[in-house]
Amino acid sequence: LVSIEAIRNPDDRILGLLESRRPLLEDPGTPGPIRIDLHYALAKAYDDLDRTEEAASHLEAGARLKRRTLRFEIQREEERLERIAHLFTPAFIDRYRLVEPVSSSRPIFIVGLPRSGSTLLEHILAAHPDITAGGEQPTLPRLATSLSIAWGRIPGFPESLLPARAETDLRDL
Repeated sequence: LVSIEAIRNPDDRILGLLESRRPLLEDPGTPGPIRIDLHYALAKAYDDLDRTEEAASHLEAGARLKRRTLRFEIQREEERLERIAHLFTPAFIDRYRLVEPVSSSRPIFIVGLPRSGSTLLEHILAAHPDITAGGEQPTLPRLATSLSIAWGRIPGFPESLLPARAETDLRDL
């Protein structure tokens, strides 16, 4: 609710509701995701009211809790990206092209890691009248997940997997 509109009044009922939930932050039985969301909601509300110290405190606490939930191993990620780059060469893509593009307009896929600027780039490009932003599409992450699961488990992967799904995946894109 707090993200729907700015809080302009310290007597706002949404702020009152959020502040009434503050004891949940101290309760060890409160699930992590609820504590994270409450910290971020309070940070946003206090920021709207220019209560910057309180906003910063909740933003920092929410980020600290969120960081504990993230499992990122740079070595593993680098290896995964190397495998992807090695596998998906232009020759590989041409080999599995089952359908021709449905129009003469060629899509541009902006692919990036989180916080790498890909959304900003999409917004800049979409400012051009001949470009329409597609937003984040679920097809590529779904395909990447299925490939990750299949990697090493299916005999003959990737050749045995892709022809069966390529047409559907291309149409989804």
